[in-house]
Amino acid sequence: MNQKIEEINRLRAQLLNEMHSNGEGEAPSPSLMHGNKSFIRMQDIKIACIMDEFTFNCFAPECNLQQVTPSDWKNELEVFQPDMFFLESAWRGLNGLWKAKIDYFSDELIELLSYCKVNNIPVIFWNKEDPVFHDTFQQAARYADYVFTTDIDCVKSYKTIVNHDRVFLLPFAAQTKYHNPIERFERENKFCFAGAYYKRYKDRTRDLETFVDAITSEKQLDIYDRNYFDKNTEYRFPRKYRTLIKGYLKANDIGKAYKGYRFNVNMNSVKQSQSMCARRVFELLASNTVTFSNYSRAIRNLLGDLVICTDDGRRIRDEIRKFDDAEYYNKFRLVGLRKVLSEHTYRIRFAYIIEKVFGKQNDFSKRVAVVAKAGSKEDINRIREQFNKQTYTNKRLYICAAYEYVSDDEVELFARSEEAIVRLREESQYIAILSIDDYYGSNYLQDLVLALEYGDETAITKATYFAQVNDRVVKQNSDNSYKYVESACVRRSLLTLDRITNADIERYIENVNDAEIGSRSLSIDEYNYAMNVAAAVCKEADDLRIQDTGIVLSSLDHVVESIHAGNAMVTGSIRPLNESECYLSKSKSLLIVDDYPSYSDLYRNGFIHSRVVEYHDRGHSVDVFRFSERHRAGFSEFNGIDIASGYYEEINHLLFYAKHNTVLLHFLTKALWDGIKSSVKGKRIVVWVHGAEIQPWWRRKHNFQARHDKDALQHESEQRLAFWRELFHLAKQETGYDLHFVFVSQYLVATAFEDLNMDLPLEKFSIIHNYINGEVFKYRTKDRSLRTKILSIRPFANHNYGNDLTVKTILLLSSLPIFRELEFRIIGKGELFKETVKPIRKFKNVIIEERFLRQEEIAELHQHYGVFLVPTRMDSQGVSRDEAMSSGLVPITTNVAAIPEFVDSSCGMLVDAEDFHGLADCIIELYQNPDLFERLSWNASQRVRVQSGVQQTIIRELELLK
Repeated sequence: MNQKIEEINRLRAQLLNEMHSNGEGEAPSPSLMHGNKSFIRMQDIKIACIMDEFTFNCFAPECNLQQVTPSDWKNELEVFQPDMFFLESAWRGLNGLWKAKIDYFSDELIELLSYCKVNNIPVIFWNKEDPVFHDTFQQAARYADYVFTTDIDCVKSYKTIVNHDRVFLLPFAAQTKYHNPIERFERENKFCFAGAYYKRYKDRTRDLETFVDAITSEKQLDIYDRNYFDKNTEYRFPRKYRTLIKGYLKANDIGKAYKGYRFNVNMNSVKQSQSMCARRVFELLASNTVTFSNYSRAIRNLLGDLVICTDDGRRIRDEIRKFDDAEYYNKFRLVGLRKVLSEHTYRIRFAYIIEKVFGKQNDFSKRVAVVAKAGSKEDINRIREQFNKQTYTNKRLYICAAYEYVSDDEVELFARSEEAIVRLREESQYIAILSIDDYYGSNYLQDLVLALEYGDETAITKATYFAQVNDRVVKQNSDNSYKYVESACVRRSLLTLDRITNADIERYIENVNDAEIGSRSLSIDEYNYAMNVAAAVCKEADDLRIQDTGIVLSSLDHVVESIHAGNAMVTGSIRPLNESECYLSKSKSLLIVDDYPSYSDLYRNGFIHSRVVEYHDRGHSVDVFRFSERHRAGFSEFNGIDIASGYYEEINHLLFYAKHNTVLLHFLTKALWDGIKSSVKGKRIVVWVHGAEIQPWWRRKHNFQARHDKDALQHESEQRLAFWRELFHLAKQETGYDLHFVFVSQYLVATAFEDLNMDLPLEKFSIIHNYINGEVFKYRTKDRSLRTKILSIRPFANHNYGNDLTVKTILLLSSLPIFRELEFRIIGKGELFKETVKPIRKFKNVIIEERFLRQEEIAELHQHYGVFLVPTRMDSQGVSRDEAMSSGLVPITTNVAAIPEFVDSSCGMLVDAEDFHGLADCIIELYQNPDLFERLSWNASQRVRVQSGVQQTIIRELELLK
């Protein structure tokens, strides 16, 4: 027996040595080349493989794919003569024959790979199990010629292991043969979750519970349990879900889950990978199904806002309600479908593999001839406008017109349609004939061509469409989207040239408005087209504008190429941000802040979040980094804004690899600056100055009542001022630091220059107030009865906020007859909350709530109150005050610091510092003078819009980022 084992080991070592052509025990050499080999048709490329059933079914429609067996692989390869061998991180392979043979790197696999090497058959390895089982399949990766991974964070590790740079990103995708938008069922207005319950994954089970609670409060939910017949209690849904479970779906019945419902749920177990997410997401979007998912950085990176991706129940409910609008629902899912068909199909994935192994192939994209008949110069100009706005690029315009017009690189002019037909047949495979009477949106051609990914009819058409009817644009035949129809109108169709005759084409061109094809056609969506609409814009037919549709996958090639091998192998499943040598960025601007709102802490710099949302909505997304050792390094989101968190190592890693050219800093400290100053040199640096971070201690002395170490306080203050003097000096000198400062008030500029005993050149600073969103905080005329309803929404973190003055005001008023006619509502949270409000808990007309509120909740609350009581000892909470003013609440506040810049007697009421008697008098005056209340309410809303609206704040800030 021992002799036999020794012989097996000797043969194994010999085979491994044969695979190492350099004889040093390393993977295939970096100079390996298998290109340039050209293929006429992708479907004819012969690929031998070891794949699990799912992967085989995904790639089989794209090529000539054949599985091999452990017992007869050599004969199978000799007969098949493959162009390439595809090794997957397979658990079972064909009929389970490769079980435990890939992960344990069996002798059969070693012999097979050695045969491929000797016979110059390129071997590619795809680890679809990254990052969780990255270590498990490292041996297989080591002996492949080309390595592909679902997780970009594993690229560095692979390059270290295999000692070459032939490592590429290959995420999951959708196979459009099976997953496409063609309707097979009547979709139910419900959610579906076809998946499993895993008790051991605590985060996943918590997320699932959040989803179930949120969804069932708005819609019905059907669950198809993948482990329905499994008796293992680890996989059994809790009893409370039993009424939702509809049974089990076989693999070939998954279409019922994907296409039988308007909405679907995806659950990720891996949430921190930058590129690996569940395959289900791509399949659902390809099936034209609106998808909700728990958080995944990869989904946010690759698909942006096309998937509702969050762990927060409130946001789930809010997003569900948006889809009550049928047009929003249809337009939203169309953008997701277009994204997947454009970037995330297995045809695209396979073409990418072939390019990396054999070199660039012939252009397999579809060439479209766009044809129109024109009777005048105006017609030609209109046709060109319609053609030029098309996002589909592989196209050429042919105009049939007697009118004299000069042809160019994109347009050819023909006097007779017969001449155009001869020419376009030489150059194109498809034809779209436009009517000069119709409207064609920018993605008209794109969506028709993309339908060829899953449809093979002579005509791809729009049987449901918009049309001008009695001065209105109205949807026609509304039940024909993504269905087969018996005929197609030429003016809104894409035709396959080799299935129609020249005579047909000539007839269609001459009579485009009435021409029809009388054969079975595939009807797609109704958008980007309107019949008899001559306008330049047609909002009914135009796409939904979604700013973040994810990173363009092809743009990541250079990112992967720039990742270098490390000195030692990185082990473990999930690569930390500072070890992957990669940060996927959606923006050239990076915002760094000490804290950012989260679903559990809504008040953390919420006014910064408001800025970021507005930047995003105006097409200028910024990457957000939360610099703090209090938060775990990693990724998260808040209300659709992506956040990276970490400390010194992570932020410098990000600044080095993400290549931002502009850095935005809020609440800058010396500690942060010292940590990043070498990394931001040469970049545009915009520093917001809000107050506390630049002021000496005595300007905020009320915060330090409990501190007795005055010497230490003064020392901290002196260090802070010294830091800002250093920063101002860098800005004023030619030091390589392109610094610009944004102060949020004139008061802050004046006091900062005074305290630092130095100023800045005018071009080095701006005064831009904090932004107030008038669309969220809408003004509605306040009934005079609301003057008796007084609201206070404040943090209770320190004494600067003056909440004790609010309490003293209420106590003072409680002795007066009018008190019983007043209502106070105190909402807030912080370490001083319980102690501060204790004296007023006894009053029935004082409502006290210890909690955080979302912006939308605050805006709703504003509608039921007329007065905002906001005393302060500093210019703190100016954003809350101005939001209330925007809603029409009359502010009663303190005349200190910067407040007179924002409130005066024309739009609010001001009292001296510490004057709670004055606060009470203001409430009494408003009670006695309803006309004054109405006037101040209106003026308050207008003051905010004039001073802190979008034009005065966001637009000016965006100018600084350019």
